[in-house]
Amino acid sequence: MNVKNTAIIRAMIGFPLGMLVGFVLTAVSATVSFDDGTFYYCAPEFARAMGSGEAALLIQTLVTGFYGAFGMGASAMYVIEEWSLLRASLTHFLLTLGLMYPMAFFLRWWAPVPVSDNLIMLFFFVCVYVCIWFSQYFSLKIKVRRLNREFAEWKRTAGERLMAG
Repeated sequence: MNVKNTAIIRAMIGFPLGMLVGFVLTAVSATVSFDDGTFYYCAPEFARAMGSGEAALLIQTLVTGFYGAFGMGASAMYVIEEWSLLRASLTHFLLTLGLMYPMAFFLRWWAPVPVSDNLIMLFFFVCVYVCIWFSQYFSLKIKVRRLNREFAEWKRTAGERLMAG
């Protein structure tokens, strides 16, 4: 499968995942942040800016779905054989980070100021990104080892069959 098709398939998976993750994270963080006994499914400031909670929820769902599609689709750059793992990782990281801040400001998840809030959010983004990166890395490393073992076994048994035949 080529890079373009891989990106499209991953983006199609990423859209609903982005909607789900965006809703859960926003609902939990907003509800916990305000701690007034009310369940918030989006930032109250965003709901006010959009004119209603329903409109805000719809827009937030679409925006976080797009972000999920973008992040998952952009992960197709890891299959570009000419790119090193470092190049693909840094490019993907910078692209997703570059989209995260405008999305977060638009959805009123946090404000552009103070700078300390942005540094805290950068820290959390990096932590989550690194955790996901390492989980993917080690998962793929295990799969490669398994495939290499299976291939070595296939070669061994094929050689034995040739010698016997």
